[in-house]
Amino acid sequence: MSVNSLGQATTFASPTASVARRSSHISGFGHVRRVLSEWRARAADRRAWRCIADEHIMRDIGVSRAEFMREVSKPCWRK
Repeated sequence: MSVNSLGQATTFASPTASVARRSSHISGFGHVRRVLSEWRARAADRRAWRCIADEHIMRDIGVSRAEFMREVSKPCWRK
């Protein structure tokens, strides 16, 4: 902080502060990209499982048809 000619306190953002602020935005976009990628992968997995919904497979993995359909019908943002 410095004092101007009128005796008022002034503050100047340091260049490193603006760089840090920009890098946090970039890492925030990276996080969003990772989340969207994860959602896309979950949606693709669930579509694939829906296509091979076979009684034999469900018996092998130990789930009922209702449990299986509940899992593959979840929105992509739910685990």
